[in-house]
Amino acid sequence: MAKHIVFIFTVLMITLSSCEEGTNYKMTSGGAPGEVIVVVDDELWKSHTLGDTIRWFLEDIVPGLPQQEYMFNIGQYDPDRFSRVMRSHRNIILFEISQKVKNPRAEYLRDSWAANQIVIKLHAPDAEAATALFVAESNKIVSLLNSTERERLIKRHKNENSGSIEATLKDKHNILMNIPVDFRLAEDKGNFIWLARDRIRYVSGEAHDVDEGIFIYYYPYTNDSTFSSDFLLRVRDSVCKANVPGPSEGSYMSTERDSMYYPIFTATTHNKKYAAEIRGLYRTVNDFYGGPFISITTLDEARNRIVTVDCFVFAPKFHKREYLREMEAICYSLNFP
Repeated sequence: MAKHIVFIFTVLMITLSSCEEGTNYKMTSGGAPGEVIVVVDDELWKSHTLGDTIRWFLEDIVPGLPQQEYMFNIGQYDPDRFSRVMRSHRNIILFEISQKVKNPRAEYLRDSWAANQIVIKLHAPDAEAATALFVAESNKIVSLLNSTERERLIKRHKNENSGSIEATLKDKHNILMNIPVDFRLAEDKGNFIWLARDRIRYVSGEAHDVDEGIFIYYYPYTNDSTFSSDFLLRVRDSVCKANVPGPSEGSYMSTERDSMYYPIFTATTHNKKYAAEIRGLYRTVNDFYGGPFISITTLDEARNRIVTVDCFVFAPKFHKREYLREMEAICYSLNFP
């Protein structure tokens, strides 16, 4: 019996050792969406040079939200406090500042200590060089962190999808998308589809509504002016007025055009093709319903049509950054069979 127990224990230890030392198994990364851990000396983090520079870029304001919210939530750790547990975080920026470093450089690594992880290592000989390096790499760093968060959500939606809605989009509309399982089909008018999700969230023990919607609409492609900001916003307002009534009689969804909140138009690419992204606020004409939206518009060449996915969030009692990030992931899952 004793030999049997020793044998089992030996096999178990070999298995655990293989998990730790092997390359095939890694724990899934942890941490909340939008969180970034910065590993840098405490004194440098408090400094006006390096610390303020890091905060300036990572705590930039998210565009297209009704209230100011930072791009990321930052957790800073001195290298001596950067434990094995913290190494499993989803997003890590790690500074190596040493006179041994001759040439400042940045490394972009995936899955260093955990699966589904981004680790950005910045090597520099001193704080001044580290600051210059971070500034030079800042656009790439912010873009990579945002795109990776979006990829994670797209993957999650693909694994936890609404099969019936996705089948309808594919079979009836020749559209492929990853739709979270708790959305429902609210309207299907041929070239206009409305998917809705109604949830309850709690603040201080009180229940509040969080409503999210996905509009998918398409129309024939005629010329390149289709991809101008003015044209796409006119189409959005026309589609919403005809199909998206508000809570009171005579009310309907529209786009906020106030100069302070004017929609932000970005020319981008999606699936290696030209696309237009718009972020902004919607409002309800003749009512007080409003919040942020994001849309992506692209060309379906095989069917010579313009397709727009437009997602909105109504969550007046909550921060909206992560709600809108999830809507962005839904938009960017758009594809065509």
